[in-house]
Amino acid sequence: MYLQALGKPNTLKGARLTAIVSKKIASSAVARNYMKRSIRENFRCMPDLPSLDIVVQVQKRFGRGERKAVDVELERLFHALRKCLS
Repeated sequence: MYLQALGKPNTLKGARLTAIVSKKIASSAVARNYMKRSIRENFRCMPDLPSLDIVVQVQKRFGRGERKAVDVELERLFHALRKCLS
């Protein structure tokens, strides 16, 4: 499990995202920024997200090799958030 996500409804038209990567997970700023960019890119490609404020916190460091697994996990988390609102 690489990620943890929380969501809260907002009054805006679309969803918003915050990605958190602590220095305990990745001490290098390059690694932290890569993980945040990966999460944001997946969020941009996600269609039909309801009006939510989403916070994604990285629990385990990931790199280019684990990117596919992280994308699948993010998709699962976003689907669970959609389901909770319905």
